[in-house]
Amino acid sequence: MTNARARSAIDQNNTTMMVAFFAGDLEALGALYTDDARFMLPNSVPATGRSQIKAAFDGMITAGLKGLELQTDELVSNEDTIVEMGSYTLRADGNAEADKGSYIVLWTSRNGQWLIDRDIVCSSVAPDPQQ
Repeated sequence: MTNARARSAIDQNNTTMMVAFFAGDLEALGALYTDDARFMLPNSVPATGRSQIKAAFDGMITAGLKGLELQTDELVSNEDTIVEMGSYTLRADGNAEADKGSYIVLWTSRNGQWLIDRDIVCSSVAPDPQQ
């Protein structure tokens, strides 16, 4: 796969993720992942499988997060896998920045569709010692 084609596919899926997060659409968020995907958030046990991943997103949205911004910084691809490295910002009410950091996503091609197989998030915001 050419880097331009990989970039187009990932950009489209990332747009879908940002729109679904804003809408609180857990089904659309879960559909971006493989059945046995792992979602690794800071200070959390990895979520494995779509139902746990949807629950992780539900927890984020229920906690008051309203927006997700993704910026792809680098892609490495071959015919059936893409490694995406990028940065993210999570937003709360009033567009306030709630968290930011970097991520690595392993995308795999399944039946002609690019799905997330591994999603690793690394916050650059220090945890609140009061919590």
